[in-house]
Amino acid sequence: MAKNVVVRHLDGGHCVHHAVGRGDEIHRRYGLWIIGGSTNRIRPGTFNRPFRSFDFYNLSHFLEGSGKCAFERGGERVLVPGDCVAVTPGVEHIYGSVEDDIYLEDTLKFQGPVADMLRDAGVIRDGVYHLGSLRRVREIAEAARDPSVSAQINANGALQQLLLDMYNQHRRRRSGGDVLADVLATVKANPGRWWTVAELTELAGLSADKLRREFLRHTGMLPKNYIEEFKMHRAAELLHEGATIAAAAEALGYRDMYHFARRFRLRFGVPPGRFRAQSERP
Repeated sequence: MAKNVVVRHLDGGHCVHHAVGRGDEIHRRYGLWIIGGSTNRIRPGTFNRPFRSFDFYNLSHFLEGSGKCAFERGGERVLVPGDCVAVTPGVEHIYGSVEDDIYLEDTLKFQGPVADMLRDAGVIRDGVYHLGSLRRVREIAEAARDPSVSAQINANGALQQLLLDMYNQHRRRRSGGDVLADVLATVKANPGRWWTVAELTELAGLSADKLRREFLRHTGMLPKNYIEEFKMHRAAELLHEGATIAAAAEALGYRDMYHFARRFRLRFGVPPGRFRAQSERP
């Protein structure tokens, strides 16, 4: 994993941020490596700096304060908390705080041929996306600090899932597609998370009442019931595939294996152990 970013200033005040170092062997074989990430409190008035560019990919999840961003080939945009600015290598841009307020961000830097292919395919685009208050950027950065191979692969996988969610958000907004489809896709991509209604409203950009109505219209269930139903069906799939009861419970966010077993039996009429044994029969 690259450890540092150096800044080279050019004429006219423009600066280029360079990553120093390369990923470990696992990153080179995987084709993607996370340079680093942090939570930064940027001082007031930083939006007035000259344009800059990076030689890596960068996500800035704006959390608090006042924010604004601009790309050299596009206009300025005021940011609201929950917005995420995505910047690809070599693109001149600026983002930061305005007036006398701070710009609080979670940031993530990454690079590699997999990221380049995702950019060339249109999955990674410069622009602003709305992630809400869920601090997925910080979660990925924290996971990437574990040097073990499994942790690095999981962090990279989580990053790719986030990028795909951002891509789908962009695509659906352009096509006028159903907002709830993005929410359902995100729920399914994160089976171990217990989503609250507040978190889901952030994802959908809807009020709690409108979110409940949309869930009822599309799924016939309220959000809480849909999430547990999804978890139960995913549990059945995992057990059928040979997962242990403990592994299935952990994968789906159940801290108490016995509570998981009770919920499974209530839903399917048999305990998970018997369901798993029946699935193993020829």
